[in-house]
Amino acid sequence: MLIKPRIAPGDATFHDVNTHISTTLKQTLGVPPANLRLDYRPLPVLLKQARLLATLSSTAFFDALDFGCRAIAISDLGLQPDYGGHVYAGSGVWRSLEAIPNLDVLDAEGPSPDPRWLEWMGYGTQFSPSALLQALDAQRQQPPQPLPSSIGYPGNAQSSFNQLRLGAEAAITTGDWSSARELLCQATLMRPLHRGVARRHWAVRQTNPLLRQIALLISYRDLK
Repeated sequence: MLIKPRIAPGDATFHDVNTHISTTLKQTLGVPPANLRLDYRPLPVLLKQARLLATLSSTAFFDALDFGCRAIAISDLGLQPDYGGHVYAGSGVWRSLEAIPNLDVLDAEGPSPDPRWLEWMGYGTQFSPSALLQALDAQRQQPPQPLPSSIGYPGNAQSSFNQLRLGAEAAITTGDWSSARELLCQATLMRPLHRGVARRHWAVRQTNPLLRQIALLISYRDLK
């Protein structure tokens, strides 16, 4: 069993890492078993040799599928948007490692993602790079479209925190206060300690138009 860290000890990335996983392993296991080791080789090299990839929330899940390697998403931490694992909850391969007797059992099971979920995630032959380029070329021929007047309940395209915020701003622009409240409510649930979004949510809940406009002007700088 291999663990592929994001970075090697001492390296930097745009993700803050207070304690490297190599240190965590030493602190928890002391001397790791002989069949467990860290491997810093490039992910494509490892995926060509691997039979199964397990991840918490990494997009390496889709890299594994591209290389013909089966993949599962770890569910032991539950639905916690801060970790991003909630995206895989409907994948059909969201599994608890604690509930798996051993890796041989999991390997024999042959987990495979739900095709409907893959399509919902935008992964499949119809979403190939060539199809994207064709769609962009067709869109370029069209006149600019106005923003939608109704945002609706956030779907896959609005499932991230930033997309919720962008969707709320689009709703505010069109005066769709119901959708703005819904989207910002979702954003505050995802990031309950984010004061800027909390203030923005408070602003759109004001029923007095003048007070609401003042609150929106004051709260906008908090989204920077």
